[in-house]
Amino acid sequence: MKNKKQPTAKPACPKPDRSALKLALVAVVVALTGWAAVFFLRPPPTRPNVNPAQTGGTNPPLTGSSRNFSTNATDEMTGATTPEESTSLIIRATELLNQNKLTEAIELYEQARKLAPEDEETHFNLAFAYARARRVSEAIKEYNEALRLFPEYAEAHNNLGNIYLNHRDHEAAMKHFSAALKIAPDNASALNNLGRSLAEQGRTQEAIANFGEATRLQPAHLEARFNLANAFLVLGKAEEAALEFDNVLRLDPNFAPAVKGLAKARQRLAVGGRKP
Repeated sequence: MKNKKQPTAKPACPKPDRSALKLALVAVVVALTGWAAVFFLRPPPTRPNVNPAQTGGTNPPLTGSSRNFSTNATDEMTGATTPEESTSLIIRATELLNQNKLTEAIELYEQARKLAPEDEETHFNLAFAYARARRVSEAIKEYNEALRLFPEYAEAHNNLGNIYLNHRDHEAAMKHFSAALKIAPDNASALNNLGRSLAEQGRTQEAIANFGEATRLQPAHLEARFNLANAFLVLGKAEEAALEFDNVLRLDPNFAPAVKGLAKARQRLAVGGRKP
């Protein structure tokens, strides 16, 4: 059982480090809102990963929370279970996941779950792999188990929200994005995702507020800037859209959707007799 305490610096932890890593992938989703079809982007879900070179630490503490972990107990009937065993399995599974060997990765993650059934990160890792394998119901179950064990797991809320968002269940998606932001108000990924859900519901002005806050927190957040530009375009604010598309291209000059978006914004400005 995990005891919660107010964060100071890094919480002490007797088991090996399991830091989360962001996976550099982008999923593009078409949102038909207003008078035009525009693309809204979302960042990838938080990526499970393990650094075998580090020991004695824990995940970076979430805003407003901290965790102490207990070690795995020894079961004389089934044999000894040590934190190193489950960590070793997760390391190997994550390596396989990086190679897109989903079946083999899932098998090892499931073995780790048997060794550490009360470890929320084990369930988080398995949920991520299930989601990659499109085993959606199993992914949802594992994310929920991670949240049962640690309700303030912002990354689990954010990833679970993404699953619901991809299935157009905006009510459930927004519930989890909002929960993530309650725990970690400076989570730019959750802000961007909440904005995307609002945009797809035609609530563009509210979406802009979320995209804007995400870019304020992370000025180099490409997805949020691109979404902000498209939201401005939906509202007919071509000048603001052009400025944001230009900001996106400063971050990534080869980002083709932004090149097209900037051209469209400039075309509308030309019709209106203005220039960006």
